[in-house]
Amino acid sequence: MKNNKKILFSLIALISAQVWANCPIPHQQPELRMEQNDIQQYLWEFENAGLWLEEAQEPIDATIKGYHGFIARRATLDQIALLKRQQAIYRNAGMPKEVKRFQAIIDGHAGNIHRASCLDQLLISEQFQRVSYVDSPTEFQGYIFEKNDRLKVYVAWRTAASYMGPNVGLGHAAIRRLTQQGWQFEYGIHNHPFSFDNRSGDIAGTVIPSNPDINSYLKMFDQVDLQHARITNGIHSASYQQGDLQYLSDL
Repeated sequence: MKNNKKILFSLIALISAQVWANCPIPHQQPELRMEQNDIQQYLWEFENAGLWLEEAQEPIDATIKGYHGFIARRATLDQIALLKRQQAIYRNAGMPKEVKRFQAIIDGHAGNIHRASCLDQLLISEQFQRVSYVDSPTEFQGYIFEKNDRLKVYVAWRTAASYMGPNVGLGHAAIRRLTQQGWQFEYGIHNHPFSFDNRSGDIAGTVIPSNPDINSYLKMFDQVDLQHARITNGIHSASYQQGDLQYLSDL
């Protein structure tokens, strides 16, 4: 535990020294709530919520700067081009429903693609600092709550490679208690990592929701007061309202 605290203080210091562009600096370190196997669950609180939720105009730190360069050397940073590339793979694989979902997002009928926010980049940077994005694609997951220009971020990071989003460790009853205390459940987020070792040519990394994503978030919309769902690749993010996911589900 002491080593974990030292690492966290070092990360805060690194972030403070290497922030780019319009993004603020965290005013405190994340608090470890639980660690089990390869999952670390944290609560991270922020002031200046509006600034953290703004789109990052440049990489937030050296980790994200390096990551953007790594992706740019292997693929395009243009999200529509990435979607079209992946759509062609699904079309060739004979998956018409998925092809329609790609087209709906490409045409702007579902979801809103935008630059990753300062917070989105910070959270995925923390995941990359635990598990390398170069050869070990890994997912994180987080729930973001906002109240009076403050944020409570419940986040789970992995310390070993996995395509399975880790459990945040915040059940629906706990979410309802937070919303009853005036905290708005702004969004749930997870990342879609790139993978360049797939022989089929599927490099992943797109911000389109998978079937499990759609089903999981639709349940959350029904059961708790979730404002929107978000998928990020650390470059761009896509935000989905309940109607967007229902539209994709019905295609």
